[in-house]
Amino acid sequence: MTFLKSFLAASALTGALVSQAAPPAPLPEFTDGERLTMAFMQTQGISSYMMLNKARGTVRGIVDGEKVFEVSALFGKTKGDSKDANPYTTPAGQHEIIPTIQQEHPRAALVFDYGTTVRRYVIHRLIDVPHENRPQRLASVTARDNYISNGCVNVEPRDYPMLSRFVEGAQQRWQRPDGVQTTSSVFVVMPEREKDVRRVFHIPDDFSPK
Repeated sequence: MTFLKSFLAASALTGALVSQAAPPAPLPEFTDGERLTMAFMQTQGISSYMMLNKARGTVRGIVDGEKVFEVSALFGKTKGDSKDANPYTTPAGQHEIIPTIQQEHPRAALVFDYGTTVRRYVIHRLIDVPHENRPQRLASVTARDNYISNGCVNVEPRDYPMLSRFVEGAQQRWQRPDGVQTTSSVFVVMPEREKDVRRVFHIPDDFSPK
């Protein structure tokens, strides 16, 4: 059984593939920037990955160019693409995902950027911080108020196990942006502006989706 078929079968038994918290932002099924990124990833041998688009306010699971799930997400309170400009920004780019501790643990997380020795960027279950209204932000119909965390990605507790299963099944051999070959899962964070897609993902100017 292929990874896609086994993942869909398991997810159908354990919960919805689209979060019930909030509908996606009013964007096309895939933007031009997303299509460009997905096509380029295929040429790099990366066929399964999770993708965060802040304009949608969601994390999607992508397998062979198809969306297999979509869940609402919160992200860094500061707009932008670079953590170097502000550490409270969820950094754009192609990231390796490293699961922490047993994923069934309530404090389990999926690390996607180690940052400095004192800061890590991770995907984890929603943390209800006093006075920040995170549950309400996650449930809202707009992505504008999803900018609230210190850079980490928050998802509904009921959605986290599905993401964890996807990461476990989507292990593949690929080359990180720093040139290191690794076998792991991939997390794609789209840049804030579509025009920055080629720069962020190092896509040649003469490359275009088929």
